[in-house]
Amino acid sequence: VPNHAHRTLARIGVRYSLALVAAGEVEHSCTLVDRLIAVIISTDSATVRVDLRRLAQELTRRHTHGAVKEIMPRLIGALRTTY
Repeated sequence: VPNHAHRTLARIGVRYSLALVAAGEVEHSCTLVDRLIAVIISTDSATVRVDLRRLAQELTRRHTHGAVKEIMPRLIGALRTTY
């Protein structure tokens, strides 16, 4: 995905992150979202928000994991950001 395609990068990144969580790769998922959080925030996309909410729900189920504890405040902040 080209670097200038922010919406596509955000959509694919969040969906890939969801797949990683489903596969048990929680830390890898959190690392990916951490790198993409600025792109996610800058993207005005309802689809990305829906997927981001799903990711937050999945990560909340794993709230004791260290990487989840680190990323959740930023993830919640991204969900609260008005576009």
